[in-house]
Amino acid sequence: MQLLLVVGFYLHALPMNVMLGGGFISAALFFIGRNDKQSYPFRAAKALAVSLPLFISFGDYAGHRASTLFATVIWTSVLYILNF
Repeated sequence: MQLLLVVGFYLHALPMNVMLGGGFISAALFFIGRNDKQSYPFRAAKALAVSLPLFISFGDYAGHRASTLFATVIWTSVLYILNF
């Protein structure tokens, strides 16, 4: 059970860190490439900004699944105890 919680935490934390850092990096690259929309910084910022919602949804889902798994084990244990 402890292993699943640790794995679930890292599956949640890594995409959330990419989302946080990616937001700042994307904003900085947009600022750097603001004068030329064909420049590499502008195109990289646009590609990063487009991919951030994917990281947000995966990180949120992974965190929710880990907490749901933990709650399921607790409530199953409670039901098991109440049956005896």
